[in-house]
Amino acid sequence: LESSLWEKASRRLGPAPDGDEVVWIKVGDRGADIFDHLVECQKQHQRFLIRARQDRVLLTAQGKHAGKLFETVRATRSCGTLSLDLRTRPGQAARQAHLQVSVTPLVLRAPQSLKQSPGARPPLSCVAVRVWEPQPPPGIQALEWILLTDLEVTNFAQACEIVQMYATRWLEEEFHKALKTGMDAEGPQLKTAQAWFSIVAIKSVAALRLIEVRERLRIEPAAPAETAGLSELELRVLRARSHTPLATVSAVALAIGRLGGHLNRKSDGPPGWITLWRGWEVLQTLVEGVLLARKLPQFG
Repeated sequence: LESSLWEKASRRLGPAPDGDEVVWIKVGDRGADIFDHLVECQKQHQRFLIRARQDRVLLTAQGKHAGKLFETVRATRSCGTLSLDLRTRPGQAARQAHLQVSVTPLVLRAPQSLKQSPGARPPLSCVAVRVWEPQPPPGIQALEWILLTDLEVTNFAQACEIVQMYATRWLEEEFHKALKTGMDAEGPQLKTAQAWFSIVAIKSVAALRLIEVRERLRIEPAAPAETAGLSELELRVLRARSHTPLATVSAVALAIGRLGGHLNRKSDGPPGWITLWRGWEVLQTLVEGVLLARKLPQFG
């Protein structure tokens, strides 16, 4: 079952390292809100931060019925306000949201099964951090996240940290897009796990570099081209191939996109993952050609 993939992934990762130096935190969207997954995280000493999808039954510390998740969490008063920069989404421009934050300790009842007697499976203790937008802009759906975590959350500062952790989850999504969509990591017809691990490891490095370029384009498009994340040789080759000085991060990203087929028309958005990857491949081929040429006596 697809719902068991999260649980199996936690088991495959194995126990988190002992000690406070390293903490493994699994951050997931609503698709990861599976009770067995949360239980497996705790078995493996992996901390979790999952956006709630299921309106679960709650229990008191004595095991009595204590209502439902969503109603209980939404009845908790705000403990402070938080401003959060939201990225561009389909049909919505990037904006800053002014949010309320609340913290609710919970005991989640385990799902009931006809094959088991009531209470056969132990409940799960966690904390719900709710963040919501009481006054969204006209025509914009209000933001609301209900985040379940077993991390310590006893004050407003810790709650804000939880929200910020979840807000950065899109980096994980962007990495998967770069790896799977842009670089077609699933395309090669490989037959062994070792071969898959090797190609994913190699392409992961390139994916992270492309994410760096995209993020620098988003955050500081007018910054000097030298801060775009390219090596000195890569930047020199890109400038020579583009026949332009490429003074800014934005110009660098667009130049890579052009190598991959981006037309840079007024109606076009920024280069997508597939276009960036194609352009990056062309750039690396050009750089490799320069390095090889340097080894030839007549070009050295």
